[in-house]
Amino acid sequence: MTPSKSTNKEREFQIPIPGTDLNIYAKQYGELSDSMVIFVHGLTGHMDEHLFYNGARYFEKHGISSIRFNLYDWHDDARKLMDCTLETHAHDFNTVLQYLLTAKVKKIAAIGHSYGGPTILLGNHKQLAAIVLWDPSHGDIFADEDEVKYVPELNAYHVNWGTSFLIGSPMRAMEKEIAWDSLTKKIHSALKVVSAGKGELVEHGKKYVDLANGPKQHVVIQSANHNFDDEGAADELYKESASWIQKSIT
Repeated sequence: MTPSKSTNKEREFQIPIPGTDLNIYAKQYGELSDSMVIFVHGLTGHMDEHLFYNGARYFEKHGISSIRFNLYDWHDDARKLMDCTLETHAHDFNTVLQYLLTAKVKKIAAIGHSYGGPTILLGNHKQLAAIVLWDPSHGDIFADEDEVKYVPELNAYHVNWGTSFLIGSPMRAMEKEIAWDSLTKKIHSALKVVSAGKGELVEHGKKYVDLANGPKQHVVIQSANHNFDDEGAADELYKESASWIQKSIT
């Protein structure tokens, strides 16, 4: 771990990725304590999106410190999206989780938005006291051939979702191989899924919960879109998430 600059409550640092020369860029908000939350962003996202930046502050005010991190980053010694798969994401989530376990954090929860949901479910979820998934991805999100075009010279796919980006062929291939309906069958941690009522993933969120084995709950915020940026949606999201985690890890 390499410390970087800090404020009174927020500290920037890097976590080395084992077996590589790369680092995970991360931020801790609040003091290292017995109970903490890991935030995991979605595809093409980053740790300082409003959900995570504000979420870290909300949780700290409610007595829970957090870590958020970038699955890929502009720094030369960080991963790049083109080189990633969901397996890579899960590996790096496990690295952040292990950082907290090594620091003797006793109870750890994880919150994942969108693609961050399956990232957590494919990770070392047995080490987690609680999991909250915010409108989690489910199924082959790259299936639409009008939106996803193969680029042979790059061995990559150009994805056009309004904003265009590239993913490597291994990420696309892994999407097809995942048994999506089985991802929560081995989950025994306290699982809560908060679905966005205006989105397209409500039924998949319910299925995730139905198949889980531990304490579980499915909540739909009817006014929310996928990014929970409608008026008041994030506030309701934080309230639902914090109450679940407080019961599970504090």
